[in-house]
Amino acid sequence: MAMRFSMLIIRFLVAVVLLQNILACQKTAEKKVEDEAILSTLSTNIDPKKPKNYKKIVSIGIPITEIIFALEEGKRVVAFDINLPTDTTLKLPKVGYGKTLKSDFILEHSPEAVFSDVKRSPQEVVDEVKQQKIDYFLFSVVEDVPSIKKLIELIATRLDVIPKGKALAAKMDEDLDKLNQFNRAHKDSLKVLYIHARNKQSILFSGKYTPADGIIKLTASKNAGDLYDDMNRITSEAMQEMNPDVLLMSAKTIESIGTPDAQGTLQPLFESKAYQAGRIIVVNDDEVNYFGIRAPKIAYDLATKLYPKR
Repeated sequence: MAMRFSMLIIRFLVAVVLLQNILACQKTAEKKVEDEAILSTLSTNIDPKKPKNYKKIVSIGIPITEIIFALEEGKRVVAFDINLPTDTTLKLPKVGYGKTLKSDFILEHSPEAVFSDVKRSPQEVVDEVKQQKIDYFLFSVVEDVPSIKKLIELIATRLDVIPKGKALAAKMDEDLDKLNQFNRAHKDSLKVLYIHARNKQSILFSGKYTPADGIIKLTASKNAGDLYDDMNRITSEAMQEMNPDVLLMSAKTIESIGTPDAQGTLQPLFESKAYQAGRIIVVNDDEVNYFGIRAPKIAYDLATKLYPKR
């Protein structure tokens, strides 16, 4: 009986290992698809290695739009998905993104090309725009400094402004050097958790593969939500497992969750050691909800708040 039980345990462990390998392979395959998508164009008769002097562009995705304007080529953008956090005064038409994006919203601006985050353009929209012989570039979602620098290079090449792209990447390197110099001054590494909420019924924390995850790790801190992927709802089990040292919340989130009460979905948050100790840093949602060219500077500002005595 003992031998049979041991064999069952061994088979179970082997099955678990195989499942983990399969999931890892799937993740690798998905990443490979995204890496390939960063160079893809869905129109015909175009050499992806040759720049083309587009005069009218629809830009979808804050990091992409931000790069185009930082390259001083914003005059080419005829419409975008949402306002830039760094310049809310821009008066450009909005086409939406994801489920709100329709091909008609793009086509009415007669663009020569569309530059889009791969996750913000539905395939149906891409296909319909492609049929009109409009170049549609899909760029993978950026989550770290190397990928944002690669995105700068690709967009600068597409716009035939390669020297400007190199200068912009160099400016990012300067900001990153300043951040790394500060990070070397502290040996401790706090567990930090970003909380995002609009009301008491919808409160999320940031796991892996999120912009906030990238920003937190740039500060040489640990993302307490690293055990989870993407954005997740807060639960008692999750908060106990993550046990963050510091919470990041915007003023809007703090206002949305209100004051602690004896019961409710927010009790796990209110009972966390970070909340009880008042270790809350107020951040701008617009700065941690996307990862762009300002990431090293944003991370530096956050690091000085996390480690103020350094």
